[in-house]
Amino acid sequence: MHEPEDFFNRSELIIREVNSIISNYCEADDTSMYIDPLKGNCAFGSGFFGWAFTINGIAAKLASKSKISQE
Repeated sequence: MHEPEDFFNRSELIIREVNSIISNYCEADDTSMYIDPLKGNCAFGSGFFGWAFTINGIAAKLASKSKISQE
């Protein structure tokens, strides 16, 4: 099992690499196409273990359980 910090670091690296590839096909200043978990335009998941989530989705679930704001 991976540690949370390992998951974060690996995910960050993959997102940077994908955004680098996207930048090759976009206009120079068009960052609207980039992947950003905080914008809710990407998800994390495991087909092997059968789970997936977005940052917005997990924030909503945690907020409803904790009775706090999703923000």
